[in-house]
Amino acid sequence: MGDHNCKAVTVLGGVRGLSLLEVLVALTLVAIATFGSLYVISAARNTQVPIEGGSSTLTTRVLAQIGRTRTQFADRPARAKTVASQWVQAELEYLRSLGFLELQRRVLDPSSYGYQESGGVAYRDILSSSNLEPGEMALPPGFGAARVILEVEDVEPLGNDQYLIGRIRIRVGLYRDASELSGSPGDLTGAFVASATSVHQP
Repeated sequence: MGDHNCKAVTVLGGVRGLSLLEVLVALTLVAIATFGSLYVISAARNTQVPIEGGSSTLTTRVLAQIGRTRTQFADRPARAKTVASQWVQAELEYLRSLGFLELQRRVLDPSSYGYQESGGVAYRDILSSSNLEPGEMALPPGFGAARVILEVEDVEPLGNDQYLIGRIRIRVGLYRDASELSGSPGDLTGAFVASATSVHQP
């Protein structure tokens, strides 16, 4: 008889450890489940109250932050910044479309165009639709005020102490609330979004 010795060969399946991505996903799911079930103590009633709707609301918040869903609880500052920037740019384009001569009239005679004069600038606050000029866009949702500033940026001497306005600076600031319109009229540092452009004499 031949050699009947059998050699057993054990084939091990492909065994591998968990990848870092899998570990992070697992930890995220555990965190969602854990924080979603948390309760806080209400000092007034000494009772336990779920945190803003429990795991369902927390999950919605997480998804909203990665752009997968919408929620009224999630504050989307990036989205608000985009909307505000678009409005400010539209306002600047509107003002530029008026042309140099029309803007010059507002600089030289502010009160006739709904502007005020202070510190060498002509400015106008937009608080509601009643403050809008024909062609201006209404304030975007979530914003309660805007300020338009016109100022002489450059002059050309004509002689005999007479000067010709050569360039007008336009600045626009958008605010969350009218209460933020503080400080000097020419100061837009408290604006949520502010931008500027210039118009030259033709």
